[in-house]
Amino acid sequence: MTTTTHTHTFSDHDAALLAAKQNIATESDSAAKTWRAYLFNDPQAAANYANIAPAQGPGEIIFSVLPDGKVWVFPYF
Repeated sequence: MTTTTHTHTFSDHDAALLAAKQNIATESDSAAKTWRAYLFNDPQAAANYANIAPAQGPGEIIFSVLPDGKVWVFPYF
């Protein structure tokens, strides 16, 4: 199964990470932010993750692109 947002199709893995972000953000203690790490299949999926509600603010996310095109995303929430 894949999920499509606008014109981009996500793998099941990337779609699950997008959905999990909203759950983690609502269940987390806002006073106790933590760095997390997620691996996405491509830069577009990583960007979509960063911008899905709640969007990360300045200094709250770091990206690291690997030679194979995958992207590590380190959000702080």
